[in-house]
Amino acid sequence: MNKNIIANILATLVIMLMFVAVPVFAAPPNGSTGPGDTLIFTNPIKATSLQEFLKDLLRVVTMLGAIVVVFFIILAGFNYVTARGDEKKIQSATKTLTWTAVGAAVILGAQVIATAIQGTVNQLGN
Repeated sequence: MNKNIIANILATLVIMLMFVAVPVFAAPPNGSTGPGDTLIFTNPIKATSLQEFLKDLLRVVTMLGAIVVVFFIILAGFNYVTARGDEKKIQSATKTLTWTAVGAAVILGAQVIATAIQGTVNQLGN
């Protein structure tokens, strides 16, 4: 009972500390200190048009999807190895591998469709 009270008090203190305001003192860029200095924010997105932005976004999603596909292929292989003849585990590993292949096809298909649409639009624009 005594340990529960101490645990509850510690949990409450931790939660209360999460909501304490902490002052943040940001340093001005390039060593400027005057209040009249202007800040210049640069655009972190390198794309200059919507088409370039969507192309970059699709490229990032494709790279992340490829990482996820590799992870799930390794997971399916691990599940096959650790199944040791258990039919349910083998079916689960097969299902994982099948849906991983479907996901990889969707990712690759999205890239192919986007490239085809971009080529068609560029050809129509000329």
